[in-house]
Amino acid sequence: MTVQPQLWAWLYRLFWRAAWGLGLGASAIELILGGPASRIAGVTYLLGTALIYPWQRGYPKAAIGAHLFMATLTTLWLFNQPALSIASGWTMELSYYTSSALATLVVTALGALLGGWGALMGLVLMVALLPHPTASAWLLASPLWALGGLVGIGVNWGLGRLEKVYATLEQAALTDFLTNLGNRRSLEADFGRYQALAEREGQPLLFSLWDLDGLKAVNDQQGHAAGDEYLRGFAEVLKHSVRKGDALYRIGGDEFCGLHLSLSDGKELASRVRSSFAQVSVGWIDAQHLSLDQALSRADTLLYQDKTRRVRKEPLTHP
Repeated sequence: MTVQPQLWAWLYRLFWRAAWGLGLGASAIELILGGPASRIAGVTYLLGTALIYPWQRGYPKAAIGAHLFMATLTTLWLFNQPALSIASGWTMELSYYTSSALATLVVTALGALLGGWGALMGLVLMVALLPHPTASAWLLASPLWALGGLVGIGVNWGLGRLEKVYATLEQAALTDFLTNLGNRRSLEADFGRYQALAEREGQPLLFSLWDLDGLKAVNDQQGHAAGDEYLRGFAEVLKHSVRKGDALYRIGGDEFCGLHLSLSDGKELASRVRSSFAQVSVGWIDAQHLSLDQALSRADTLLYQDKTRRVRKEPLTHP
């Protein structure tokens, strides 16, 4: 499964709230109290943020990267301007300390977003483009940038680990541990998605329901370990009998089901399964305009009709 954890979405929202909130405040100060260069930087930041922000819905990381790049270049340009152009009473030494503090935040953000390469890119930009008025200021700022980069890389690593743990837990919650098929929760999540896909492509959607006839006897006569192997054996037969793209689930002790896009008749599928695993009953139904409960109920009725036919040794017919 492709996972986009809520944590990343929360961090994206937090970034844009900070970008708008802090950016608007800083830009307002620049426009009211700043010099010509500050006013240009404030307007540039606001326009750049307004242009980039709509892209965050489809391309969240790219939009944040573009915003950081825009804000960094704007800030670097501002602090390389003459002091009087920035604000009354401003000095180049003050420019350096202010820009160094902001640079540390940028390096940290790039490291958190892109990992080691992002932090390195931020460090190179800071070293190449920031003014260096004195050696002492340089010696003070450089470790801060490096520390910011390390913090960002650590955050990126931690978020990556959380993503993997989240994906593992979510996959476990949607998987039947015995057969490695989807479970009832997974079926509920997929059913509407398959219906929407079938409707969009103008294709039928077949829902199949399977019931193993001999599981109780295997459990009683050979033990539950043999019963588990019996279930795994059927799951493997089912997986090898369906087409690529079909979805399979174990939803009960001896009940399995499948979603089969662009398939309208399950007779051939049933024959393939029974050629390798004879002790199974099946019912299938077109599920395109049914709820999941309706599909299960109607397929279950047809399954027990099939079970009755098999007891009477009548041929399989279309339910």
